Amino acid sequence: MEYIYAWKGIKEYVIWHVLEFNICQRVKHEITHLVGLLQPLPIPFKKWYVVFMDFIVGLPKIGGKSCIFVILDRLTQILYISFPFLLSSRHCR
Repeated sequence: MEYIYAWKGIKEYVIWHVLEFNICQRVKHEITHLVGLLQPLPIPFKKWYVVFMDFIVGLPKIGGKSCIFVILDRLTQILYISFPFLLSSRHCR
């Protein structure tokens, strides 16, 4: 995957992107007070019962597609990656 989504000068590009764009400069924080100690999440009782899913978007286009679909099983920590995802670029902005 590195040969697809890494290029010479990526570090400088990321630094420029974060410094240049307004959305990267905003700091959002809660105004409310903390309600107490954090409680751990319950441990799932079987594999693939609790999963996290996300899209990684804004990547360079490959075949008209520019996003990756990621699924993580919370119990086994198994990661499933589908790249490039089969949605068209208009869905993955």
